[in-house]
Amino acid sequence: ERAADVLDQTAGPNNKVTLLALIDLATNRLERGDAPASLAGFRDVLTRLEHAEVNQAHARQPLAAVRAGCLFSMAKGHVAMREFAQAETVLRDVLRLLEERWGAKSPRLVGPCAELARVLVQQGKSEEGGAFLRRASELPDLKQTQRASLASLATELRL
Repeated sequence: ERAADVLDQTAGPNNKVTLLALIDLATNRLERGDAPASLAGFRDVLTRLEHAEVNQAHARQPLAAVRAGCLFSMAKGHVAMREFAQAETVLRDVLRLLEERWGAKSPRLVGPCAELARVLVQQGKSEEGGAFLRRASELPDLKQTQRASLASLATELRL
């Protein structure tokens, strides 16, 4: 908290480094079991990102990556709160941002596709969840550990 506060005051409230520190802080809160506080932190970062994207036009692309990371972590907060519909919406936004930046075949889509598959299955949308898991499995240049993790998730979700 102190580091984020110092960065807020020195680098500025909408600086990329400050935003990353705030995402780390919110993620830490989530890992400690305080999902409501983490979600509030992620919402704060998203508000700051809106200001940064307007005021720092040259930094929009790097800030889009920060937004995607924040949203991905935020989705986990929604899952922790059993807010699966919200998590689904957020994960779809993550996929859109990553596809715009890296393309539809980027291995960077593995995590969001897998998490979206999990969230869809938890909502009773197994067929759609299976489609996202297959999409993740068919991405090129996957590491063996990623393939094993996806196979394990398929077994866990009974897909």
